Parts: sequence; C-alpha cells; structure tokens
Amino acid sequence: MGKCTPEAIKNLIVELSKKGKSVSEISRCTQLPWSTCKDILKKYWVTGNTKNCWNNVKRLKWTERDARTLTRVIKKDPSAPTKLMISEFLKVNPTSFSRATIYRKLEGMGYSRRCLRKQVIIRNANLIKRRKWAKSRLRWAVSDWMGHIFSDETSVQIGENRKIYVWRKNDEKDRPHLVPKKARSSVLKVMMWGCIRSNGKGILLPVEGTINSAKYCQVLQDGLLPVADWYYPDDNYIFVQDNAPCHSSAQTREWLEKRQIRVSQWPPSLPDINLIENVWRWMKIELQKSIDAIESRQDLIDSLQRIWREIPDEKVMELYHSLPKRMAGIVKSKGTMTKY
Repeated sequence: MGKCTPEAIKNLIVELSKKGKSVSEISRCTQLPWSTCKDILKKYWVTGNTKNCWNNVKRLKWTERDARTLTRVIKKDPSAPTKLMISEFLKVNPTSFSRATIYRKLEGMGYSRRCLRKQVIIRNANLIKRRKWAKSRLRWAVSDWMGHIFSDETSVQIGENRKIYVWRKNDEKDRPHLVPKKARSSVLKVMMWGCIRSNGKGILLPVEGTINSAKYCQVLQDGLLPVADWYYPDDNYIFVQDNAPCHSSAQTREWLEKRQIRVSQWPPSLPDINLIENVWRWMKIELQKSIDAIESRQDLIDSLQRIWREIPDEKVMELYHSLPKRMAGIVKSKGTMTKY
C-alpha cells in the first residue's frame, strides 16, 4: 500500500482548486502526481470530504457461523452453479462479503467443483475375495505381470456421457446424494473389444449388437489369437478377462481349452485392476475433442480406431508398472474400490 497523503495537503489541494487553479498547476505547487491531485478533488466533489473510505468502515470478519451457513447452503443443493449458490448464501446471510471472498472461503473449507463419481457397490463376500486375491499377488514384481494380456469390452455412447458437477469435499465422492441418476439412451452407440499387452496395445474390434458366447468366441478368434501368435509364439502368456456371462460360459471355456489358452482366475468386481479400463477412459476423454464431427456409427468406430492407434505404447507399459501398487491398495483398503 502506498503512502497516505496528509489531510493538510488534501485541504490545500481543495483550496487551490476553489481559487481556480488547474489540476496541473496544483500538481506543480504541491509536488504530487497529477493523478493523485485529480483523485483527491474527485473524492471531495462527490463525497464532500477527502477522507479515505476504508478508515471509516468497519471491516467484516468471517466467523464459524458464516462457515456453517455456507455449508448448509451447499448441502441443500450440491449441483447448484457457483453464482446461484453464492446468491443463496447472501439471501440467508445478508452481509457485505464479496463473491470473491465467499469463493476463497469455499476453497479454504475444502470445497471445489467436481464431476459426479459413478457409484460402485461391492458385496461383502466380494470384498473378501478381492482382498484375498490381491494378497496372494502382493509380492509379485512387475516382471511377473509381463506375460498377461488384459482384455474387455466397453460401450461408447454419443449424447449421454454428460458430466454433472457438484460442490463437495474430496472425501465426499461416494455419498449417495452425490451419485448421478441414470441418463437417457444415447443416439449413437457401439460396443468395442480390445486387448493390451505389457509392451503396448493389441487389437481393437467393434462388436455388432449384443455380445453372446458365440460372438465372443469369434471376437477372440479375430482379436486375441493374432496378438498371441505374433507377440507370444511360444504361447507363454496368460489371458485376463472379467467374469461376464459370455466370458465364463461353457461354450467360451471349451473354446479356450481347445486352444490351450491359459486364463487367469479373476475374482468378481475387479475393474480397478483390469488395466484396459484405464485405456477406455483415456479414449473416451480424447473422443470428446472430435465429438462434433461424428455423425454416424461408422464415424464413431473410425474415431475410436484412430484414438487407439495414437495411444503411446509407453503409456500402456506404465499401467503394468502400477500393478504392484494396485495390489497393495486393495489389501490396504480391505477390498474396497481403489483410486485406480
């Protein structure tokens, strides 16, 4: 803050102005900047005095009561836009706090605008299975995972995946009232199957219609076998898939056994360990950049194939290196969902 001009000098500036002196002449006489003299005179003609306003106004102090009031307003409607939420606070607590001050207090209380997190419910029996499975692999090194081929399907929809932002703290992401409701059906939809290996990507294929055991076996014929034959000519690999009905059906098991494909024993509810789930997320985020140019289902497939090709192999390799930490995370959280 700069120096305050003494009241005697301010009064002299006013007297000189009343005598008909110009602002430039007053500036030369008082040896003050022209802008300072002008501001003092402007304040005098508007308010009738030259005193600084902040010397006469009592500054408000943010109290615990204000914080509790703001918390109640947020919890009443967590999805309210920032401006509306601040307006509601000022209605309940009419003060002279500025919007910028209230926003800073929100951040200081730990609140920020975050996207709603999808709710994942895991039964107690599955929590035990998850922890037991991760504990048995807790001492595995990264090299022990290198021979695993992770695979899965994903549904990509255009027109539905709209993010909803709410006000919440970092530890409130799983609260029931902060979980989004089911959205309407989308205009464009496609099912994709893909697989990844320790040194990069495998093959990405579209799946027509609803996938069943027969279609899944055909997908493995077209997608898994070429990757295995090319990168694992000695068949020294383990195939990883989740427990979807078409994956664990008798027809699929027979198909895998006939070709002597080793399949990893996969416990239920383990999306945070299937590395390809992270790849799906990357692709869907990247897809948003070109979503306006997609007009048909084939455009959607072509865009996904392009994004798949552009994913660096190094990025996939980083996922494999995170597996020891993922195992430790599941054991530490006693089987609950981890950040991965």
